[in-house]
Amino acid sequence: MHKFAKIIASVIITIAVIGFGCKTEPSAQLQRYEFGEPYMGTWWRIVLYAPNYKVAETAAKSAFKRIGELDNKFSDYYAETELMQLCYKSGKGEVKVSEDLYDIIEKSIAISRKTEGAFDITAGQCVQLWRWSGRHNQLPSDEKLKNALKLVGYEKIKLNRKNRSVTLLMEGMRLDLGGIAKGYCADIALKILKEHGITKALVAASGDIAIGEPPPDKQGWIIDVGTGKDKTNTLGLKLCLKNVGISTSGDVEQYIEINGIRYSHILNPKTGLGLTNRIQVTVLSYNASISDPLATAACVLGLEKGSKMIESYKKTSALFIVQDGTNRTMKSTSRFPIKWLN
Repeated sequence: MHKFAKIIASVIITIAVIGFGCKTEPSAQLQRYEFGEPYMGTWWRIVLYAPNYKVAETAAKSAFKRIGELDNKFSDYYAETELMQLCYKSGKGEVKVSEDLYDIIEKSIAISRKTEGAFDITAGQCVQLWRWSGRHNQLPSDEKLKNALKLVGYEKIKLNRKNRSVTLLMEGMRLDLGGIAKGYCADIALKILKEHGITKALVAASGDIAIGEPPPDKQGWIIDVGTGKDKTNTLGLKLCLKNVGISTSGDVEQYIEINGIRYSHILNPKTGLGLTNRIQVTVLSYNASISDPLATAACVLGLEKGSKMIESYKKTSALFIVQDGTNRTMKSTSRFPIKWLN
């Protein structure tokens, strides 16, 4: 059994490129470079095309520096981060925050409303209990879970854009940005690469990828979903993508078993416990800040409700794979690029 760990790597996504005879720029002018650094408990990759190594390295370093800065603001593992400083002041009035923290909280609340709380960053106290469960291989007590659930609810966050302040209305509230931070930071990193003149690039953090323009002479980046050690999706699906965000969530690698029941690392904000349904969801959207949290929310909502939720978003689609014993159901929403599946 895989151990419950800090690193949330829902699925294995490999990256390759393939040509379709659609020329965009002479290959000789640009070379492929790849860089990697660890942030947010996982390994980040930047793959880009640049005229030379110096240009590529400068851009990648700038992008990684920004990711590191955001990690230091958004992490809930260290007391000194801006996120945790905000949580320590819960129930004590308005707290002025940085534009970065305000923006990601504002985006999170908007997604919470649209998903009816299936994605909710206020479930931080429940996340802490679930991490404890993972370490001790037992469920939290009913009393502790009940008290933690009282603090959950995106309606308990009050925003004031004029003052750029955040108010956590109940004392003891704890936010957890783990379901959106990687996608959000990947988008920002891709933007920084563009500021350095690099548009043919992608930024990957575990199951979340922000994709820019395709490689030279190619129609898109080939994203291979569900290969390798993936236990839920063994179909080896391939997507040819450009200028999108793609995220996959599921319990393939991160789960625990307690009293014979398999629980996912994905938490249901309504119950405070990991999901027990075997589901994997791959979401495509116009950026990774959307695809990341929606992949989580779709897992929580399940196939039927999750599909309806995905359909309510423009330029967004999803592939659901549900495992029920030996039976597997695969269903895509109407806009999912099924023609690229192999």
